[in-house]
Amino acid sequence: AMNNSVDARTEILKDNVELFNSFVQSLFPILYEVYNTSAGPAIKHRCLQTILRMIYYSSTDLLETILKQQSISSNIASML
Repeated sequence: AMNNSVDARTEILKDNVELFNSFVQSLFPILYEVYNTSAGPAIKHRCLQTILRMIYYSSTDLLETILKQQSISSNIASML
């Protein structure tokens, strides 16, 4: 059965936008680096899941800031 309850962690971050932005800006480059340098599929999968969650909850301004610092477009192009 699907649980429709609200995740308290998500609510805390929604109420503290500056904390969330700081958290994402600090963690995103680390997770991206771990994803790119790891050989293990389980680690890559967890990093990708976390990155996707951060992207989902991020504002467009935050996404623009964090994505400018990474070479993601070339990485995506190499996967195609």
